[in-house]
Amino acid sequence: PHTERAYVGCIAAFAKFHGCSPDKLGQGEIREWMAHLTEAGTHPQRMRQHIGALKFFFGKTLARPEVVAFLSWPENPKTLPPVLSVEEIEKLLSAFRAPKYRAFFTLLYATGLRRSELLALDLGDVERDERELVVRSGKGGKGRRVPLTRTAYLILTDYLDVARPGLCSAHADSASAVFLSVTGRRLAGPPRD
Repeated sequence: PHTERAYVGCIAAFAKFHGCSPDKLGQGEIREWMAHLTEAGTHPQRMRQHIGALKFFFGKTLARPEVVAFLSWPENPKTLPPVLSVEEIEKLLSAFRAPKYRAFFTLLYATGLRRSELLALDLGDVERDERELVVRSGKGGKGRRVPLTRTAYLILTDYLDVARPGLCSAHADSASAVFLSVTGRRLAGPPRD
């Protein structure tokens, strides 16, 4: 019922704009109507409703689908995602109780590294004196140096000095990997343990 009412309203507005019965109108008048709606700043969602009404009216009701075949569905404008405040970020990151997770997600946020780059980090890639990470397996095989904020550095060193030694095991890769699973192996995917 809501869609029917909306479509009837759209077709009525189209007919009123041209001052005659909609079944007497064609592609030229539809193009004028679409131009009018666009110039009026009609939101893409509302434009889709008008296009749907026109396609239904001409395609189904009048059996003249060729009249509206040229119409294409508008896309919603691309919008940036909402940005969290500093307080929200701090609250989110402090919610991670385990030092490993707190370090992992703090570095992910603070450095902009890809998950795969973070998981590939070795202890030798952490330059404590410079407060930097050396990314050797970056996109396109390119390496780069990534500075650490003071907070990210402190959280990382806390994990490395306090929590990580308890995760080490006899596995060969645990000697070099920054992030380890509870079994002592290099973390290979999103932290799940």
